Amino acid sequence: MSILPKLDPHAVRVAVIVPTYSAGRLETLRKCLTGILDNVRHPDEIIVVVDSNPSLFGLLDDELRDSDVTVVLSDGCGASAARNTGASRSDSEILVFIDDDAVPDRHWLGTMTETLCAESVAGAGGNILPDYEEGARQLPSEILWLVGCTYSGHPRGHVPITRPIGSTMAFRRDVFVAVGGFNPRFGPGGPMNFAEELVLSESIRQRFGLDVIRYQPESIVYHRVPASRTTLRFMVQRSWVEGTSKAEVRSIYFAGVLQHDQRYLFGTMFPSMLRYLSSGSRSGMKAAFQLMLVTGVTATGFLTRRIKGLVRSHDRFGSEKRNGVM
Repeated sequence: MSILPKLDPHAVRVAVIVPTYSAGRLETLRKCLTGILDNVRHPDEIIVVVDSNPSLFGLLDDELRDSDVTVVLSDGCGASAARNTGASRSDSEILVFIDDDAVPDRHWLGTMTETLCAESVAGAGGNILPDYEEGARQLPSEILWLVGCTYSGHPRGHVPITRPIGSTMAFRRDVFVAVGGFNPRFGPGGPMNFAEELVLSESIRQRFGLDVIRYQPESIVYHRVPASRTTLRFMVQRSWVEGTSKAEVRSIYFAGVLQHDQRYLFGTMFPSMLRYLSSGSRSGMKAAFQLMLVTGVTATGFLTRRIKGLVRSHDRFGSEKRNGVM
């Protein structure tokens, strides 16, 4: 494994890539772009990538034509393809990705850039705080990952992590290109709706080293949480997809790819359930129920997908054996 050299944070070029797909998110996208432009560390490139929506592309292209923002249509379908498109349109050494419903703090880009410029750092993730829409119910901190935010049980401090949270993350361009970017099968809009940052990060860690992705807690964004994403129905749907996506990742890599998830389950979720239950309060019982629901549905989705995968593998093996392929 080659050691990634230290970069000069003042000389390095930085691109910010923002995928978007719906006119219903125009308000949050505009706030996101305002936050990017107001950052102390100004980006060298801002690229908005429109996914599968030509009319939205036309609207944004007209609106942002005289600004520092470049608007392009995605070459594929889904968030991963959109991010790859943005990366392909950039010539910057550092690629920073942010969701169109996240608003960055003024020091977000500077701290992220400094982290990426350190020796032997290939990628980084930021600190994502929930910005609840009026009427939304606040979720227990242990399950904030459901809405793309930093959760209790996430590593703390400037430490190595196994993967960033997709709402804001950054990678060195040469590393990103070397592993082929995001896998379009994973991520919103793809066949597997989540876990795209996990697949990319694991590819990077296997090639460049297990500690090359870092957490930068001072790189803060505020991620919008609509009321529709705090309902029990959403929790069930999101947890199921999380479980099936993680099972698919597990089929690609060894079991070690989910070590963080196992530590989170036994070190955070189970103790928190017991703490909430022992509180005896109504709010504690509600939180315990939410944690048990999310854990149960995620585990069921994971096991269901794993069993289906094993059955398919067994049937394929049997077919090849009968046909004399083996």
